[in-house]
Amino acid sequence: MPSKASNFSNKCNDIKNRKKANDVILTPPLLAIAHIEYVKPLTRKTYTWFDPFKNTGIYYNNYPVEEKQKKWTEILLNKDFFEFNEKVDVIVTNPPFSIINKVFEKFWELKPKIISLLIGVLNLTSKRIDDMKQHGYKLVQLKLCCVNEWFGSQYIVTFERNSKRRQTIDFDRKTYYARDIQKTAITKKIEPENYEPIQIEPDDLSKYDFVEKK
Repeated sequence: MPSKASNFSNKCNDIKNRKKANDVILTPPLLAIAHIEYVKPLTRKTYTWFDPFKNTGIYYNNYPVEEKQKKWTEILLNKDFFEFNEKVDVIVTNPPFSIINKVFEKFWELKPKIISLLIGVLNLTSKRIDDMKQHGYKLVQLKLCCVNEWFGSQYIVTFERNSKRRQTIDFDRKTYYARDIQKTAITKKIEPENYEPIQIEPDDLSKYDFVEKK
């Protein structure tokens, strides 16, 4: 019988060698909200927030600023992140992991004050942390969390440009569920005017709720 370590290794190899990456992975709304609230104390009310990978707007719709202080791109809505060049202060998002290095390079080009990502623990390498440091970004927040249907654990990781803050390391005792929210994802290109967003009311969040770990 294969060991757990062997099964884990095989799963990693399957992901690494897959022919087509599945980058359209929606974040459970409560986790996105928790992520935003975790970063919020580092920001100012005047900051402009940017979601590079908006999809249905789980992050974007919950940014704690007025609409005029929010910007977004989404390749499936014909707004390409890699063609975006406006000034922004805060990026909080769940990035596509298959092009993560290219995403980081674009972040450095945009030079926001804060970059905070929901990222798999296997994707946060010492080299990437060092690369961020070389571009003036200090790792200031690291929080471990878990989404039931996702592979491995996740980090909420926050980098701040020219920061003098102390690092904060934390973990979330909740387990989040993604299966139902994933059904609402945009999975193919459409024109923005043809997109009808699915509105998730606060009372409906129980459908995408978490359970406490015992």
